[in-house]
Amino acid sequence: MNNSETLSIISKLISFKSITPLGLDCLEYVSSFLKELNFSVEIIQYGPVYNMFAKLKKSDGPHVCFGGHVDVVPPGNEWNHNPYELTQQNSNGKEMISGLGIVDMKGAIGCFLSALKDCINNIKGTVSVLLTTDEEGDAVDGIRKVIENHKLSNEKFDLFVLGEPSCYKIAGDAIKIGRRGSVTGIISLKGKKGHIAYPEFTNSSINPLKDILDILHNKTIGERNEYFEASRVQVTGISNENQTENVIPGDLQICFGARFNSNYTGEKIIEKLSEKINKACNKYDIKYSIAWKKHGESFVVHDKNIIQWIRDSVKNISGKEIDFNANGATSDGRFLTKLGPVVEIGLNEDQAHQTNECTELSNIKILQNIYCELLKNMTNMPSSKSSN
Repeated sequence: MNNSETLSIISKLISFKSITPLGLDCLEYVSSFLKELNFSVEIIQYGPVYNMFAKLKKSDGPHVCFGGHVDVVPPGNEWNHNPYELTQQNSNGKEMISGLGIVDMKGAIGCFLSALKDCINNIKGTVSVLLTTDEEGDAVDGIRKVIENHKLSNEKFDLFVLGEPSCYKIAGDAIKIGRRGSVTGIISLKGKKGHIAYPEFTNSSINPLKDILDILHNKTIGERNEYFEASRVQVTGISNENQTENVIPGDLQICFGARFNSNYTGEKIIEKLSEKINKACNKYDIKYSIAWKKHGESFVVHDKNIIQWIRDSVKNISGKEIDFNANGATSDGRFLTKLGPVVEIGLNEDQAHQTNECTELSNIKILQNIYCELLKNMTNMPSSKSSN
């Protein structure tokens, strides 16, 4: 399939206004495409969310599943063109293509569909496609629910390839073989409010703020390791619902989040931060509570043979060295890693959720060829081991 046909697929995908949790029409388009290639397709609904699992067994052999999402974040109103139309333009001598979700991740989906059509007669083994409309939102009724409630637990998966944005500049120059874990928290501080003219009769909830920021704001926890940067915690918001200019606040909320590497579990991060926050609040005699939320544990592919097979396949196309890493935000890989090793090979990570989201036109052909090479080389894939 030539580049114009691949772009036609991507253009169609981008035309669907699939803001989370919408996207049934987009999944139906993908479903029709795959049925023409003799895939069995099932669309599964949980609440307002739609999921799709398609499968084609060509012969005995490895099972590779392409996973991802068709939902996108709202575009905002600052785009310089219709975000639901694929637009080509020249920028600083480079041919660029732009559209809502082009890198996150409708461009990758289009490249994989195109690769499937090109390579369908050369595939030996089983190929499946797992897509959801609930990745950019709470991710409750998407891939997570499918794994919990569906027959996927009866499948043997040798490898999941997600089309999440992963490369730096050129498709294939960086591949994610894991992701950091994520926990978030909201601290509710309870002091004693009063008039700013009489601070001696108050106990401001702001008093421990500096100490808490020293714990939570742009701080690292522990050390980096082979594939992960050091764990990091960030404050994301500070609010006082009853703010009045002449009142010392009694109540304050601090929102924060931690992204942690494989040196820690979510429980360990909660334990470490809770101990420090408790000390800071007790110092100022401020009562507090913390609402914690665990979004997922870290994961990484440890099997060096799988990594080497991916390296060889991708280098056959790109001819470049690959940075295997586990940086970035969470993805649905945190659910899929329970079923098999997960890697993420997609377009430019720096463009995810950006206004005028774009990638170089040449990346489309490169990514399509990478996917095709992986599909054609499935029989050479080493037996997978646990990815955790």
